[in-house]
Amino acid sequence: MLARFCAFVSLLTALSAPLLAQTIFVDGDLTTGGNNGSTWADAFRGPGAVHDALAIATPGTEIWLTGGTYVPTDSLDATARFEILQSGVTLRGGFAGTETSPFERPAPGTLPTVLSGDLLGDDGAVGGGPSDNSENVVVIQGSRTTLERIHVAGGTVAGLSGMIVQALTLDRCVFENNSGAGAQLMTSGLELSIRDCRFRSNGGDGLDLWVSKFGVPSERFEVVRCSSTDNGGNGFRIVLTVGALEISHLVSARNGGYGILFPTFDEVLLAPAMYHCTVVGNGLGGVRMESCACIVAQIVVADSIIWGNRSPEVSGVAFPQRCIVSDRGDPDPLFVDEASGDYSLSPTSPAIDRSELSPFVSNALDAARQHRDVDVSGISNGLGTVDLGAFEFTGSIGDHGGCDARANSTGEVGRLFARGSEVAADNGLQLRADRLPPQQFGLFLASRLAAADPFNGGLGTLCLGGTIGRFNGPGQVRATTPAGTLELDVDLTRIPEGGAFAAVQPGETWRFQLWHRDVPATNQLTGVVAVRFR
Repeated sequence: MLARFCAFVSLLTALSAPLLAQTIFVDGDLTTGGNNGSTWADAFRGPGAVHDALAIATPGTEIWLTGGTYVPTDSLDATARFEILQSGVTLRGGFAGTETSPFERPAPGTLPTVLSGDLLGDDGAVGGGPSDNSENVVVIQGSRTTLERIHVAGGTVAGLSGMIVQALTLDRCVFENNSGAGAQLMTSGLELSIRDCRFRSNGGDGLDLWVSKFGVPSERFEVVRCSSTDNGGNGFRIVLTVGALEISHLVSARNGGYGILFPTFDEVLLAPAMYHCTVVGNGLGGVRMESCACIVAQIVVADSIIWGNRSPEVSGVAFPQRCIVSDRGDPDPLFVDEASGDYSLSPTSPAIDRSELSPFVSNALDAARQHRDVDVSGISNGLGTVDLGAFEFTGSIGDHGGCDARANSTGEVGRLFARGSEVAADNGLQLRADRLPPQQFGLFLASRLAAADPFNGGLGTLCLGGTIGRFNGPGQVRATTPAGTLELDVDLTRIPEGGAFAAVQPGETWRFQLWHRDVPATNQLTGVVAVRFR
C-alpha cells in the first residue's frame, strides 16, 4: 500500500508545473528581452510596464509582477492611476522573476510589489509629501478582480478605489501610507473576499467598504483575518445594506476614529455580525453602530476583545455576547505585549477557552493563520471551547493558509500543527495531526515548495510541490491513535528530500503535510503547515 503511494508521489513530483493560461509577465527592472509580456525573459518593463499588461488583459488573464515599486506615470499628473477595466483579471505580486507557478514565490513580504502614487518618490524625505501624489493609485471598474500580494501606497484620496465592483478578492494585500483611505470600495451582487490584508498608517479610514448584495447568492462575502492599525480615521468602516457579511478575526488598533464603525444608512438592513475580533486603543471608541432605518437594528458582536478604547467601548449595539470589554469592569485580557502591538494572548489570559465553539469557527484560522485549538474538557455541549478575540493561544508555529483540505470519513478536515521552535539550530520541531480516522496508517511529507493540486488517487489536495520527502524511516510510519491523532518529532538535520536528506538552514521555509488511509479504503491528505526557520 505504501509502495503504491510512494510511486504515485514520485511520478507526480517528476512533472513540472505548467504555466497558467493567459499569463502576462511584468518586471519593471528588466532591461533586455522583447518587452511583450510573454515570458519572464520578455516581460513588460520600464515605467509603463503595468499599463502595458493591463491594456492587453482579457477575461481570465493573470498578471505576474516582480517585487519592486511601480508608479502610474513618470509625470506629475495627479489623475494618473492604474485602471483595471477588464473583468476577470488577477494581479499577483511578490515574484522574483523566475517562477513557473505562484506557489514558487518566496514568502509573503520578501519581495513586495508596490503600486505607488508617490510620483516623485519623496514621501519619506525631508520637505517631501503627498502634494504631488496620485489621487487614487489603483481604480477597479471590472468585475471579478483579484489582487494578491499587492502593496498599495501613496494615494491622496484612496490607495484603492472601486465603485460598484461586482466581485472582488483581496488576498494578503497591504494598503499603507495613503493620505486618504487605504481602500475605498463599493461592492454589489456577486462575491467579496477580503482576507489577510493590512491597512495601516493611512490618513483616512483603513478600509471604507459599502456592501450591497441585493439578495444574490454568493460563494463568499467576507472580511476576515485583516488588521487595520494607526490610521487617522476608522479602522474599518463598513456599510452593509441587503445581505450578510462574515466579519471575523479582525484586529483594529490605535486608529484615530472607531475601531469598527457601522455608520448610519437609511435602507433595509440585515444585521451584520462580527466574531472573534480584537479592537484595542482606538480614539473615538471600539465598536459603534449608528442609527439606521432597519428591519433589524442591532449588530451582533460576539467572542471579541474590546479593550482600552475611548468610552463607551461599544455603542449602538446590543449586549456583546461572550466578550471582554474594558469599560464594564471585565478582567484585563493580558495581551503578550500591548505596548508594542502584540495582541496575542499570554498563557494566563482570561480570554482562553471562553467561547463555545460554533460551526462558524470550527475550522477557521485565527488572525495569525493558526488553527483554533479546541478544548473539549468539561464542556456539556459536546463541541468544545476556543479563545476570545482574533488570536488563539495554541503554542503552534507556522502558517496554515493557501491550500484547502477536504473532510475525511470522520466528517472533519484533518489538521496539521507544528509546535516547538522556529530556530533551526534548536532542532525542536514536532508535527501533530488531529481529526483523523482512528487506527489508520499515516505518513508525514515534506517539501520546500508549495502547490495546490487535486490528489490523483485519493481525496484532498496535495499542497506540496517540487521534490517531496517522505518520513518513512524506522518508527515514522504509524497508525493513528483511537482519538484520531498522530505525532512526529522531526530531526531538522535529516529532512527527507527525494532519495537524500537535507539539513534545515535559517531563512528556509519547509512545508509539511500528512498522508493517511481513510475509511473505506482510500487515500487522504490533511491540511498543510509551512514553517519559516530562522
